[in-house]
Amino acid sequence: MTYDTTPLMSLHPSRGRHTTATAGVCLMELVSVVAGEPFTDHPQCVHPALALAARVVNDQVGDTVRQGLVPLLPEMMSGPRRDLRAGPVIALSCLDTALARDDDRRLRAHRRHLLAYLGRLDERGSLGRITELRCRLAVFTAVRSAAARVRLHGQACLAQMLTDATHTYSAIDASQRSGAPQHDGALVAAAG
Repeated sequence: MTYDTTPLMSLHPSRGRHTTATAGVCLMELVSVVAGEPFTDHPQCVHPALALAARVVNDQVGDTVRQGLVPLLPEMMSGPRRDLRAGPVIALSCLDTALARDDDRRLRAHRRHLLAYLGRLDERGSLGRITELRCRLAVFTAVRSAAARVRLHGQACLAQMLTDATHTYSAIDASQRSGAPQHDGALVAAAG
């Protein structure tokens, strides 16, 4: 699906959640407007893990850095939203950005758990309902933990985390078209 991205560069996203587009928009609210979805900061056209990373970064960076992230929005909107591997791979990308700056045992533990979920997906092709819910929780916890660690290194590092996660997300879609594996250390590293 293609989106008219002309309004992207003319609007200037701001911090926080807004009630209407005329009151302002955050990065994800801007996506909902461009995609023609109801006004929300949880647009259906962006994977929930990537949307979480975008909301966290949106609220932690200044106007100039935030505006610099606007060109990423079409890429965020066009990835493999329904792929079960997308959430863990997005979270792994965020963790890798954080671990490149600080070696932290908790972040490494999050990484091990996510890799285990990806291993189960490879073995079984799906996860049971309870395991899928645990995986989603692990993804969201990892994204928030990574962002909290990266935030200590400044706005540019947060923007880089979101950029890396977005490129990794779109690489999943590209690997599906080429028949390559949908994740591994090389895929996550390739986007970084």
